[in-house]
Amino acid sequence: QAAQAFNQMQQQLQQAAQAREELLAAVSHDLRSPLTRLRLRTELLADESARTRWRADLDDMQELVDSILDYSSATQLRGEREPLDIDALLRTVVDDAREAGHAVQLQGQVGVAYRGFPRSLKRALANLLDNAGRYGGGAWVKAWSDARAIHIRIVDEGPGIPAEQRARMLQPFQRLEASRSARHGGTGLGLSIAVAVVQAHGGELLLEDGEAGRGLCVRITLPHAPG
Repeated sequence: QAAQAFNQMQQQLQQAAQAREELLAAVSHDLRSPLTRLRLRTELLADESARTRWRADLDDMQELVDSILDYSSATQLRGEREPLDIDALLRTVVDDAREAGHAVQLQGQVGVAYRGFPRSLKRALANLLDNAGRYGGGAWVKAWSDARAIHIRIVDEGPGIPAEQRARMLQPFQRLEASRSARHGGTGLGLSIAVAVVQAHGGELLLEDGEAGRGLCVRITLPHAPG
């Protein structure tokens, strides 16, 4: 009876969390239209300084809305897995990060085919490289595979994350920065989106100390999908 009660409570908690996420995604989707109207009205303001302030606030709101929708889609991947080249995907996100001004180096090679969700994996890796570039001064991306899984490490030389804070930082809307502005501290969803995507592939994402005890290492393990 205790086991049944525990399982029922766990199921109810999962349903409540899913309902909350679906509500948040629906509200975020509905906010797109009023945001567009506000942008149009902002451009009609005569005061240039007021327009600049309104644009900045609307950019923050837009980033938050987009991040919530990205998180919702990351936690509910639909469709079939597709064959993809992880090495080519890594080269693409590394090149994009460099174009954005981040110092990123790529080492190693997976060298095997993988079945997954290409767009979601690309977004997850892009989020991680953006974090590494923004907070860690750049990163080394190391990739390889073995008989069990594909392994990816993203290592930076930034201040890192204290061990006692790492579990919290994997949750949505969590940031180390005191600032709540998206322009300064982000939305707090980039890392949780990456976690959701990796878990949807049956994988694992962990935060560890960087090399020689400096910086942060994001360790991703993607087990080979059947078929």
